[in-house]
Amino acid sequence: QHKNYGGNYFAWQAGLDRLFSSSLFSLITESDNGDYDKVTVFTEKTVYAMLALTVPLWPGGYRHAEMFEQMGFDIFGDLVDHSYQYEDTMFMRCWRAFEDNLELLQDLVKAKQIRQSLMPRLIQNREHLFSKKLREWYQDRMKNWQAPVKHEVYQITDLFLI
Repeated sequence: QHKNYGGNYFAWQAGLDRLFSSSLFSLITESDNGDYDKVTVFTEKTVYAMLALTVPLWPGGYRHAEMFEQMGFDIFGDLVDHSYQYEDTMFMRCWRAFEDNLELLQDLVKAKQIRQSLMPRLIQNREHLFSKKLREWYQDRMKNWQAPVKHEVYQITDLFLI
């Protein structure tokens, strides 16, 4: 146990940045309490993928790629088969995410070459993460929410949408 653990930012600075930044893919299993097989949630795990300039795969999540694309991000559909995201159970989504993309996940030399070729698109995703356009997308979806709920969500999203 680290006495000075400072949360997600500390974890990123303490080594996750180097771990993620040397990969083509980020395999993201967004938090789920096990009771909801069809939940779409984004946390720091997805943010890490963007910061590190990696291609996100959400093997544990339902419709994550679709929602991320709706927010204006590149989900690299020309490279990755995201059809796993529509499976009914988390187990099947995980199975399909790996099975359908196995060739890319196994060939490290090819993955390194692909990552270099995708760098402009990966950088564009990272820039979009912090863009005014993404903040406006969130605000548009929350415009009819009750004020206390909006306030709570803004406190959370302000961590990511500076």
